[in-house]
This record gives sequence, C-alpha cells and structure tokens, in this order.
Amino acid sequence: MKYEVHWVRAWGMCMGEPYEDEHHGTFATLEEAQQSVKRWWQENKYQPRYIRQMSDEKGRLWWDYGLHSSFYMFVEVKDNEKGNKQVQGLAS
Repeated sequence: MKYEVHWVRAWGMCMGEPYEDEHHGTFATLEEAQQSVKRWWQENKYQPRYIRQMSDEKGRLWWDYGLHSSFYMFVEVKDNEKGNKQVQGLAS
C-alpha cells in the first residue's frame, strides 16, 4: 500500500471537494508521505502555526495547517491484481 500527497484548495474549507489539486508524490508509507511535507516546509523555512489532522468519509487524511483554504491531503493507493493503481477517494 502506498500514499499520495496532494496539496489542495478545497470548496467548503477543510475536507470539501478540491478545486485545485497538485500531486506532490507517491510514497511507500503514510509516515514517508507526511515527512515529505515537513521536509519541504523545513527547506523553505516555513513553520505552520499548527497541524490539525482529520479524515473524511472517503478515507482521505487531511492536514489543515492554518491557511483556511489550502490543505494537504494524503490518499491511500492500492495496487490491484493487474498492477494498476486504484486511488481511494479520488475520481480517476
């Protein structure tokens, strides 16, 4: 199982439907995916005031880091029997 990192802007604030979605990579574990965000923040001298973590009904994990309309979304990716990826909670 792998995890994709998405930086999104969402309608309806946190956990709304994304209207802007930038895929920032796919990682072997959730921890690696989350660390990639923290590493980017460190490299760019950014320090969020807080990180609020929530999950939605589609199984996506969200990080609200204080920007009110921008969030990080971590999405579980499963490989099916044929080796094709299936992304949980995102329309293909």
